[in-house]
Amino acid sequence: MSQGMPQRRSAYRIVVGIEAHYIPVSPTSTVPLSRLRSSAPWVRGKIHDISVGGLRLTGPMGLKSDEHVAVSFVPSSHFLNDMLVTREHHVFSPLGLRKQRIVYREADFPEIVVKGRICHSTYDADHKYFRYHIQFIQLDKRIEEEIARFVNLAQRHALRKKAESD
Repeated sequence: MSQGMPQRRSAYRIVVGIEAHYIPVSPTSTVPLSRLRSSAPWVRGKIHDISVGGLRLTGPMGLKSDEHVAVSFVPSSHFLNDMLVTREHHVFSPLGLRKQRIVYREADFPEIVVKGRICHSTYDADHKYFRYHIQFIQLDKRIEEEIARFVNLAQRHALRKKAESD
């Protein structure tokens, strides 16, 4: 997907380049994702785009469509230094209620571990890796909010950089 193509999904998908690790999991597994992280050797891959509904991943391990997979990654926080936020709040002072502005940096993103179903799987013989389109399943609300926060801030950062270069 290129940057200029229109979005066809209900959730905005942003192009990224995030290192990730993944392993196949059973669809009926009840092991918490946090425990999976230390249980088996994970395969290194790369996330190419992400939304709150799913992601596109490449990696060397061959998996088929409809298989379930756990994916672990830490969204990049490098651009947050450019995304300072100003908030106003009210404080009591000896002179009465006053507005005060606070400038702060958004918090870094935590490690995210998600479970998903492979919707589409292809092999790229030229580069010798597999491409996966993964739909998130059983997504925890807190994780969904972190992914949405990442996508939103990364999109805003990209738009700012584009506006500065125009």
